[in-house]
Amino acid sequence: ALLSVMTGVVSDHMMSVREMQAQKDEVAQEERRLGLQKSLRGIFAAADKDGSGTLGNDEYMELLRSPFHKERIQELTRMPVQDLAMMFEWLDVDRSGEIDFQELLHGCDWLNE
Repeated sequence: ALLSVMTGVVSDHMMSVREMQAQKDEVAQEERRLGLQKSLRGIFAAADKDGSGTLGNDEYMELLRSPFHKERIQELTRMPVQDLAMMFEWLDVDRSGEIDFQELLHGCDWLNE
């Protein structure tokens, strides 16, 4: 009987620790996502030369030619610039020929998972 009680206590404790860790992981994931969003918003705004709220392929490629922004986006995605250059079509999920901020955010967020 004592062994059953001890097993139950240990099991409850392990479940509690697992739940607390899951909550911490969720909070850390949300903080990371908010940081990514803030950083990408600045990069996107700098690349959106015409203020349209979207980046055409030419604006996107110009972004990757800027040493400052190229370094920042590589830090966020952990991808080489050659892969980032080929990523435009993948990011353009609606096939409009342009990417909006949400498409860029979603793609970079997916890469960081």
